[in-house]
Amino acid sequence: MPLHIHVHHHYPPEFTKMSEQLDAIEAKVGELTTVAEGTALLLDEVAQLVRDNINDPARLEEILADLEANRANLAAATERNTDVDPTPPTP
Repeated sequence: MPLHIHVHHHYPPEFTKMSEQLDAIEAKVGELTTVAEGTALLLDEVAQLVRDNINDPARLEEILADLEANRANLAAATERNTDVDPTPPTP
């Protein structure tokens, strides 16, 4: 007859809380990476639009107006999602 030994680990609640906090941080880093990559792509596209329309001042003005509107939206979103108190939470 085989012998089976089961070991049960009971972690303190702090470990679960810390794990949840790390998961949340990991998700935020993933979001930031996506935002950073998206921003870099947008800047590349804007640069190409400017190159493509360098001889069309009216079209360049439209591109600049769109860029300024997007910049304002990005600044507002950054401000909304930035913690006022950068002190990390105590575990």
